Amino acid sequence: MPHHSRPTRSFAIVAVAAIALLAGARVAAQPPVKSFDVPLEWTPREVPAVPVVDLTGGLERLRVVPLADAREDRTSIGDVTGRNTRVVTGTDVAAFVDQHLRRELASGGLDLVTEDADLTLTGELTQFWIDDGETYTGTVRVRLRLTNREGAEVWAALATGRGENWGRRMRRLNYTETITSAILDLASNVLTNAQFMNAIRKVPTGTTRPGG
Repeated sequence: MPHHSRPTRSFAIVAVAAIALLAGARVAAQPPVKSFDVPLEWTPREVPAVPVVDLTGGLERLRVVPLADAREDRTSIGDVTGRNTRVVTGTDVAAFVDQHLRRELASGGLDLVTEDADLTLTGELTQFWIDDGETYTGTVRVRLRLTNREGAEVWAALATGRGENWGRRMRRLNYTETITSAILDLASNVLTNAQFMNAIRKVPTGTTRPGG
């Protein structure tokens, strides 16, 4: 019986090479991803409505630890749909969120201190993203943890803020307005969280806080 192993093997090698060349051509034909830089600025579209916070009985002194950045890519903050473009920033994103979240929490009535605190709030930024498509949509997500003087956890949650905007695509002001709205929404969601507010409310004399 005649042997056909050599021609068959040669044909297989040629086929593999052709597939590799075709795949390479497709990759080469794809345009490189462009970057659009957006320096972060605080640009609220209107005066935000501060939520009503129940201060009955007073609130414990709260120390807020600087927010950590837990995102894998700390420079990318968004995507432009259909334009092969990613949105980037040179701004310290975690510091930006931390600065404005602190201010909004203080404006809401929280007693923020730097020392001799009754409770400590720590957090990690897990998402900071803006989608530029038919509309602008922004999401800020933070993992928060509240501990007492002994370090015991008294509250923990994954808090989210969202913002939306309309306007011309790839316009820096539209990005910053969207993310500003998302941070304002994040702060409002924290201030109106019943479990969080109960955890920071002053404990009447003679009673013990859960977890304490």
